[in-house]
Amino acid sequence: MFWWWAPFVIAFVGFFYLRIRYRRKYKYWTKGIFPANLPFTRMNQMMAYLCTAILLLHCDKVLFFKKMAAMHLWLRQRFPEIKIDTKSYIEEAVDNPVTPESLGNWLHLHLNTAQKEELLTFLLHLAFYDDKIQAREYDLLVFLAQSLEVGKDWLDERVSREQQSRYERESRQAAEPRETSVSKKVKALETLGLDALATIQQIKQAYRKLVKLCHPDKFQQESEYVRKEAEAKFREIQEAYEYLQLTVT
Repeated sequence: MFWWWAPFVIAFVGFFYLRIRYRRKYKYWTKGIFPANLPFTRMNQMMAYLCTAILLLHCDKVLFFKKMAAMHLWLRQRFPEIKIDTKSYIEEAVDNPVTPESLGNWLHLHLNTAQKEELLTFLLHLAFYDDKIQAREYDLLVFLAQSLEVGKDWLDERVSREQQSRYERESRQAAEPRETSVSKKVKALETLGLDALATIQQIKQAYRKLVKLCHPDKFQQESEYVRKEAEAKFREIQEAYEYLQLTVT
């Protein structure tokens, strides 16, 4: 009589079974190791990337949460087929970081050269998120580059290139007329579609609406150009809202 709800029960039980299985599977995090004999799957690859990025975040806590958000977005884009919510795994990796040695062994064993360089490039961008790579971040990246047999020379070339790019951008910005606090506020309000008389409550409402409309996750099936445009717009909205929170009472 009640056979119609059987699929829902099966799905419900299956969901919790998978959740418990993954929880048990990653208990080794509490021991600080990433086993080299762990089989190569897309899920394990994503977890290895996640743990490696968390190690880098521990080296420099400046803009920690913004870096974590950037990491989460990159993982979602890199592994779109994995629908499991990664937030709980991120929290576990933050609380129980694994050793660089165990990560280096697993990554070197299972990744090809292109994948190794892709991971190191992303980690480098993450380290430069606050415009300056710290000594501890650089030491970890050197260790990983050597563990993955990509080489310190490859890493140093990328670091130099990134530093030169940022220097040129800062030089261009210094040559441009400085934006006054008033014009910056007006620009931030325009980004949120508001005028100069907007209240803090109106700012919050506009921000929530735009975040839903422009979130990069909504553009995963679009072209790479559209995805990058969406990410840039989303960052612009975030920065405008953060600025207005400090200036509007």
